[in-house]
Amino acid sequence: MGLTRDLSRVQVIFVVSVFYLLPLGVGVVSHEKGIEISDDQFSSLISVYAIFSALLFGAQISAFSIFRGLTDFQAARFDPNEVDAALKASVETNVAERISDLKLAFGDINANISYLITTSVVLLCILLVFSISESANVFFSSVVISLTVHLVLILIMVVKQCHLIFSAAYSE
Repeated sequence: MGLTRDLSRVQVIFVVSVFYLLPLGVGVVSHEKGIEISDDQFSSLISVYAIFSALLFGAQISAFSIFRGLTDFQAARFDPNEVDAALKASVETNVAERISDLKLAFGDINANISYLITTSVVLLCILLVFSISESANVFFSSVVISLTVHLVLILIMVVKQCHLIFSAAYSE
């Protein structure tokens, strides 16, 4: 995930705590409370994660399309036939900076969506194994709960990243 770029030590500790230790803690608490996912719920979760993975893949393709449109828009602002050299250099620098910023932002979104897809597929595999083997128990339920909490937190982060990028694009 593109979480640690330019973060201070305190921010890295916060990110690790929220995105990894919090879900692990929820999983441990669910294990200690003896929470067990029923077979019916396993079947429902399999459907949810299968659909979620497909939707995420579609969102990833859409994000790339939006990225291409935004970079093409920025590139169209540059007129290679501009006579004023100072203006031409200024616009060219501005366009290059904006495209670079877009590449970084969409690179992070792409990495995080890929991570979400991978996490969803891992959860789907875990659910399928325990659904087929009918060996679901408290431990495996707590693993599924922990990974689900982690997945939801990452999804919230991706939605926030998209919101920031689109807000900036709308303000232009």
